[in-house]
Amino acid sequence: GALAAGASVSFELRVNVPTASADVGRMCFAIMISATAGEDLRVLSVTIDQADWALTTGDTTTATATVTADPGADDSVNWSSSNSGAATINNAGLITAVGAGISVIEAVSVVNSLARSSRFVSVTAPSIVPGAVAWYDADDASTITESGGKISEWRDKSGNDNHAAQASGPNQPTLTAGGLNGKPVITFASPESLTAPAACTPTGATPYTIFAVFNKTSYPGSILFCGAGAANQALYFDAFFENKIRHEWFTNDFRSHVLTLNTPHLAAFQFDGTQRLTRLDENEVTAAATGKNTASSDLLIGKDLWYQMTGFIAELIIYHTALTPAEIAAVESYLKAKWGL
Repeated sequence: GALAAGASVSFELRVNVPTASADVGRMCFAIMISATAGEDLRVLSVTIDQADWALTTGDTTTATATVTADPGADDSVNWSSSNSGAATINNAGLITAVGAGISVIEAVSVVNSLARSSRFVSVTAPSIVPGAVAWYDADDASTITESGGKISEWRDKSGNDNHAAQASGPNQPTLTAGGLNGKPVITFASPESLTAPAACTPTGATPYTIFAVFNKTSYPGSILFCGAGAANQALYFDAFFENKIRHEWFTNDFRSHVLTLNTPHLAAFQFDGTQRLTRLDENEVTAAATGKNTASSDLLIGKDLWYQMTGFIAELIIYHTALTPAEIAAVESYLKAKWGL
């Protein structure tokens, strides 16, 4: 075993020599006791309890370590990360995934640096769920056509070429640098808007899941609008009556969360065939809903038939499917990490 400073130990050595042996010789024995200054060898080992971690930017998890030690020894450990750009860890073992990359997380005994354990942390950047009908991202300069800060086209990143455009100069929204989390956003004020093709509209009873990162500075005004505007044949996503988010089929209103103005928000809207769902900043409200019958029409961004939006939109993602809760969480994780929400 190991000895603490100032301790002593005694040995008894017994050797069995065969009585019939004709050998004549000499046996030598050596006992070596070594120690390193400052190391308490009563701490025998440290083992991180988990296997390697695969995390997404923004994720957190907690590492734990088992310390094998003699009674009375200090069993605390120091945690460290080899790459704080990928993952950090605090003294309580809380790992935070910071950015794409790999880091080695290590636990080292406070009193015996020879006792240590390490694990890899692999961090990937979050991404959207495949299958979007349209995807508009203000942070992707390659998707913005602008002149003097005024936007004539916001190109679709989904691969479906459902580009949103505005030919009229006075109606073109503005590209605002550093609008959210140091990234550019599309700013709208009356009479500014963009129009996307009818292919973006979930017509008839088609399910949908729509995500928006936005900031409204006044009421009313739609984030998105599509449809004919009568007898359930239109979709509104705005904040108007009672200052609440409206997830409305025309004449079939669903008001949920009170919307705080001048505050960036992440919203998700979904219809799965029987239920409407609205999530605002991950707080979810649902309601039974049937009878959706949206007419085919262009999609309006930043206005509806009557009211203009004032504020900005950072990103829009439109699916013509009802994503699963796990898929919704994945897209929200991507948007939260990207826009600092």
